[in-house]
Amino acid sequence: LLFIRQRIFSRLGVRWPDKPTAQRPLKVLWTYRNDKRQPPNFDEVQNRTRERYSPSEYIFKTINGGLVDIATQIHIFSQADVVVGPHGANLGNLIYLRPNTTVIEFMPA
Repeated sequence: LLFIRQRIFSRLGVRWPDKPTAQRPLKVLWTYRNDKRQPPNFDEVQNRTRERYSPSEYIFKTINGGLVDIATQIHIFSQADVVVGPHGANLGNLIYLRPNTTVIEFMPA
């Protein structure tokens, strides 16, 4: 799997991610979709999370995979320390995460 990721990164010109350090904030990536799997209160949950956690400890980024090219998606996912998003194809990019990245996947009712 590592070999495949390295080949993809190389071909798309995506930089291999740095290892996380204790000196930098955690990068939290929120993924979303424009369909029925998106919870109706997604924006509220995201905003409350941003209010609750200090910007010196966490950097929050939001991505709609359907609107971003694949090289950008790979780069963004590879830099994340935590990924939060609804179940579905958008989480197929989890293959590009660093080892030990935390994933929070939810299933709308």
